[in-house]
Amino acid sequence: MKIKPFNWVLVGFFLVFMISPELEATLGSSTKKVSKTNSKTLEQISNPKNIPKPSVEEFQIFSGSIEDNLYSSGLKAGLAPSIILELSDIFSSQIDFTTDLRKGDTFSVIVSKNPGSLRRILAARLNVNGETYEAYYFKVPNSQGAYYDENGNSLEKSFLKAPLQYRRISSFFTKKRFHPILKIYRPHFGIDYAAPMKTPVSSVGDGKVIFVGTKGGFGKIVEIKHDDTYTSSYGHLSKFAPKLKVGKMVKKGEVIGYVGMTGLATGPHLDFRFYEKGRPVDFTKISPTHRLSIPQNMMAQYQSLRNKYLAAIEKAEKRRLVKKP
Repeated sequence: MKIKPFNWVLVGFFLVFMISPELEATLGSSTKKVSKTNSKTLEQISNPKNIPKPSVEEFQIFSGSIEDNLYSSGLKAGLAPSIILELSDIFSSQIDFTTDLRKGDTFSVIVSKNPGSLRRILAARLNVNGETYEAYYFKVPNSQGAYYDENGNSLEKSFLKAPLQYRRISSFFTKKRFHPILKIYRPHFGIDYAAPMKTPVSSVGDGKVIFVGTKGGFGKIVEIKHDDTYTSSYGHLSKFAPKLKVGKMVKKGEVIGYVGMTGLATGPHLDFRFYEKGRPVDFTKISPTHRLSIPQNMMAQYQSLRNKYLAAIEKAEKRRLVKKP
């Protein structure tokens, strides 16, 4: 049987291939004659929008449970310190790793084995205090890659879960609190995060610095306007970040100062306040919006990639449970 080259294929042609075992070797060699131009034409026919197909990189899976904190438990599971920090960054808008974790919570992380990978973590699933959190790395054409949840919503939200790594919340948002220095009851429209002196304090979101200086009982304070709706303030600081000044644009997570006890304070802590259109609101009860979501025409491809990673994660978790004494 004479085999013709594919240089006659044009856009719009519909091709059907029937391969018998006897012809498989011959056809396999004939496909090498197809030029790059014709290969592209075939791709355009089958995929007219030329949307890249998802691929699964070679990876390793690490699975473990929380014994005391994410860092030590991650090390025990075999994760590198840099991967543990990357994992906490990915879920920084969903999980407060200082207070939300409980003993027995679980984590599974898929790490790329490709040293040139744009992101080392390809997927992760955490079960925290009865809630399940998922993250999958996916790149939308003409944009940077990002992490998305099971529904295709970006894990990157407008604001962090907290502005620092803290030991405990010493005072919550309330309309009536006994002030330890003034010895009177008055509203406390903020959250006091107890933390060691000089603990870095980060802006909870992108914004513009509108005040840097000293203000009454707040001591050294920074105020940031995030948009036309939200503003945040950070009081009792020991010092400000270098070169921080009014008018500077800061990014979410950028260090703006350090924990102190300036102003009316009995010990080192951060007085954090959040305002909606000038009105103080409880930051722990707001619902930050997702910044991005997977385009509808790419959801099938995203879900296909997610299903492959999820199957690998579930397999690893079953193995871990079997090994557990």
